[in-house]
Amino acid sequence: MHTSQSEWNADLLRTTLQEIRDRAGLTHADIGKLAGRDRTTASKWLHGKHQPDVEAVTRLTTALRASHPELGDLIDQFMQAAGYQVHASTDALIPPPHRIVEALREQARSRNQSLGELLVGEGLAHPDELIVPDALPPDPTIEEINASDISDETKATLIRLHLENRARRFEQERLKRAKPDGRN
Repeated sequence: MHTSQSEWNADLLRTTLQEIRDRAGLTHADIGKLAGRDRTTASKWLHGKHQPDVEAVTRLTTALRASHPELGDLIDQFMQAAGYQVHASTDALIPPPHRIVEALREQARSRNQSLGELLVGEGLAHPDELIVPDALPPDPTIEEINASDISDETKATLIRLHLENRARRFEQERLKRAKPDGRN
């Protein structure tokens, strides 16, 4: 997945890749070849003029880790500068979650679908996963009220007041977030 230019650091990418090149004794052509790209593309990266795509970053970092393990921190810095992160449990290079969701939303819009329709259509979700549940998750306050020794009428009144107060707090927070300055 390609990221937008605002999410990568061209200067850090340039300086980090130049240091990797110098310390590993590589040429522009070597870097391009390791990344599965040509010398011209590698040159654009080395001058901070082009953001490498995830496939190129994956190929380059895999090759560098195998042939130059001493560059570990620089390789990590290169990935971050390119706008990517490593998923710790698999060492797979992935974009941050917000970029994945953003790309899925954009794809859904381009197909005139909802995000849910896209996820189901691509086999990424089952329709049962995309429904609103019949019941809310347990509320500890309501559980505590129900477990008390007070009358059912008092329990109902306390639960109603608790839910009204909770709804009011959620609505205040929603309105606060809806305003550009974030104030009430």
